[in-house]
Amino acid sequence: MIATRPAGYHSLPHRHDCEQLNWLQAGELQVFIVDRAVRLQAGDFLRIPAGELHWSWNKSDGPCILVEVHSPGLQDDPLIKAYAVGLYDAGETPEFLGSPVTEFLPPGSAFDPSAAEKNAG
Repeated sequence: MIATRPAGYHSLPHRHDCEQLNWLQAGELQVFIVDRAVRLQAGDFLRIPAGELHWSWNKSDGPCILVEVHSPGLQDDPLIKAYAVGLYDAGETPEFLGSPVTEFLPPGSAFDPSAAEKNAG
């Protein structure tokens, strides 16, 4: 996935049962993994393990461009199914590895992301 995140973009805490590799191509982005904050700058990579609670926040004044790679892919996730595709060669039959989907924390969850965000500055 190639995502342009506008200034002020703030995703909700979520998890999915797949590895995620982020590569920030332009701009800046804060990524939170449970209680840890990582500030990404253009050219930085970040791995998010499968099942880890995470979210992101673009605190800068400009957009950022983020490349996200998920394995197994999220092309069957109802949130992105309409525009996500698996990258397979013509005639290739991919080995089925499951169909991870994004799971957001339920409203009123005991987890409070603001503590991690305060520590990030």
